[in-house]
Amino acid sequence: MCNRFTKRRTNSATYTCECCGKRTRETGNDESRRDMCLACDLEGEIQNMISDYSHKIGPEQAAQFFAELNTAQANTADADTAAIKAIHQRVMEVAYA
Repeated sequence: MCNRFTKRRTNSATYTCECCGKRTRETGNDESRRDMCLACDLEGEIQNMISDYSHKIGPEQAAQFFAELNTAQANTADADTAAIKAIHQRVMEVAYA
């Protein structure tokens, strides 16, 4: 995860993601409240769910999710945001089952 100790933006349609440094804007998923792009916001949520629900997500499955996440992180194109969303959905299904 990234460290975010910078001052908040004001009166701007775009902002810089505090994790990856990419210029981005709010996409309707409320990720701007943490000054993150959608991909970084979802990655953080995935990591938190795997940690919080480790009793439901076994170590092998967690390793698989992290491997898939690392592959998706390797390319920051919008197509990989869809891959990260798919991983997020699968982690939610296991965690909340």
